[in-house]
Formats: sequence, C-alpha cells, structure tokens
Amino acid sequence: MLVNDKVLLELNETLRKGNSLEWDKIWYRLNSRFATGSIAKERFQDYIPPHKNLGALFIKTYRSML
Repeated sequence: MLVNDKVLLELNETLRKGNSLEWDKIWYRLNSRFATGSIAKERFQDYIPPHKNLGALFIKTYRSML
C-alpha cells in the first residue's frame, strides 16, 4: 500500500489530464515522491518499471512478428 497507492495516483492523474503514459517520466516522478531512506523508497526500488520489463518487451516483440 505504501507504494501502490502512489503509483496508482500517478497513473490516474496522468490519464485524467489526458497525457500519454510515458513510463520513463512517470517512473522518474514516482522515484522523487518517496523520501530517501524510507521503507516505501526501499520497496519501490524492487519494482520493475514497465518500460524495462524484459519479459513484457519480449512478448510484445514476439506478437508483433506474428
């Protein structure tokens, strides 16, 4: 909940404003929202951003080649 609430709020706000999901920018903003040394920051560091998720990128590439 410490991390997911902030992630979901950021996604909702981005979509509500009509902006596209640019994951590198979203991830940068999220990273700055967590206080250095906090438990939330430590847990957020364990998350894999969607634009760097190799499994998802592999599946996307595979499907586009079919």
